Amino acid sequence: MGSKARSKKLWLPFSFAIVIIGVEVLTPKFAELLGSSKSSLEVQSIANHLVFIALVVMLHWYWILFEATRADIEGSLELSGNELLKQNHAILDKIIAGARLITIPRSDLYTRLLSLAGKFERKAWNCWFNTRPPKAGSKLDREGYFRKLLERAQERDDSELRRLVLGTGENLPWIEELARLYENLPHVSLAVFTHRERPLSVQIFDHDRAIIVNPNQIGDVQDVLIVDECGVAILQRYYEELWKRSTIVLDRGEVRTQELNSLLIKDNPNPSAA
Repeated sequence: MGSKARSKKLWLPFSFAIVIIGVEVLTPKFAELLGSSKSSLEVQSIANHLVFIALVVMLHWYWILFEATRADIEGSLELSGNELLKQNHAILDKIIAGARLITIPRSDLYTRLLSLAGKFERKAWNCWFNTRPPKAGSKLDREGYFRKLLERAQERDDSELRRLVLGTGENLPWIEELARLYENLPHVSLAVFTHRERPLSVQIFDHDRAIIVNPNQIGDVQDVLIVDECGVAILQRYYEELWKRSTIVLDRGEVRTQELNSLLIKDNPNPSAA
């Protein structure tokens, strides 16, 4: 509906209003001038009937105008909604087409992690949510993975290595060892998750690679590699929330002695009795 047509429809009710006022005011005058035998009350009654009829016509016209305008608005919204849905579907199709989810047998997990540790450019965010530290020499690829993370942290000044470890009694001595190992490396940080729940373990590399570690330890365990910027962005926000809830014991190479000691004291409140 054009603006000119809408303006004409809006002027019509105003015209009715002018006619109503004219009928109400001038009818008795015309009756008097024409020498009508009807009394002024009868003339006024006729005028009121005419006014009522005009009001009904005007209100009916308003209803027609309202229905026409609503139909135009609904039609525009429907077209806009359909166009938006088409655009969203196109975006989703691109995301789905570009995303890759790759299952990894648990036996190949650290082989894949070792490969990713050697290729990341700017970011490696690691989780260790086992209740015990890794056993030295039990898995060559696992030892190689942790060693490669440290090597990359030492050789690349523009990288960021974050390690998030579950704060159990068995892990705390290893956490202290890691804090001393990473000390003075300005792009390395270490935090301890001390809450009761066991969060999901994720390993994030740059902006487009992440591995979700299956918490199940029984049966044919499969972990998942995600190759997708959108999926990795979601996991990155998840990791950041875990990081906020954790105790940071190493902040960009600087050991937070007070926080580290508080964890060690909680684990062993009476060191002299040990």
